[in-house]
Amino acid sequence: MRDIRSGVESNLLRPIELLQQLWNRHNSNASVCFLAGPNPNKVMHNYVPYATSKMALLKAVEHMDAETSDAKLFSLGPGYVPTKIHKSARLAGLGDDFELRGLGTSPERIYSCLKWCIQQPKEVIGGRNICVSDPWGPELAERLKANQDLYKLRRVE
Repeated sequence: MRDIRSGVESNLLRPIELLQQLWNRHNSNASVCFLAGPNPNKVMHNYVPYATSKMALLKAVEHMDAETSDAKLFSLGPGYVPTKIHKSARLAGLGDDFELRGLGTSPERIYSCLKWCIQQPKEVIGGRNICVSDPWGPELAERLKANQDLYKLRRVE
């Protein structure tokens, strides 16, 4: 098992601490985006600290957004991006499979999705975890507005 403490500190605690340090200087109606981690519905072997921290961050984003009236907080899941930072995933045998199947997210698509999220009102995007691979657009915005539980961590029964 990897170093749990440093994984939790870098992927959960530090991002929230940075937001806390900057918070008193935020603009009204600001958009705050955190980057999500792996799919919370799947197990990613050998990534306990990372995956657990990112799931906790998703829940923290939901709570922080609910407690904030003058800003919207959301998370964005970029998916697999074949960059240097994903070298460990490739070495673990994950990246090669994605690359061989032609999968992977371009920086341009990530940026387009981020811009779409920022353009949405708080009642649509606030507290949500949007994945770049989601079919984001007007139809998704309507679905999110109609159902406050969509794209949030929930127990499914």
